[in-house]
Amino acid sequence: MEEFEFLPELAPAHNLKVIDGHGVKDESDLAALKLDEDECRIIGLLKNGDASADSLSAEAGIGTGKLLSLLMKMEMKKLISQLPGKRFSLRK
Repeated sequence: MEEFEFLPELAPAHNLKVIDGHGVKDESDLAALKLDEDECRIIGLLKNGDASADSLSAEAGIGTGKLLSLLMKMEMKKLISQLPGKRFSLRK
């Protein structure tokens, strides 16, 4: 069985070139990555650099439990990376 074959929604996006070092370029790129509204908000916040889970939760207006779930899902999609100290950044 191929990796992610059983969970296609968690498969890495095939077109990650739409995310550069500064984030997603425009709305059509977000649709191409199949990101939901909360994931788009997180990507937007991480455009400015790495951030802690607490600051992402406060700035995005997402509860901590839901945020951590989204962050893990985004890590599995290879969109973001976790740094020491529960900090997150866009994957380079």
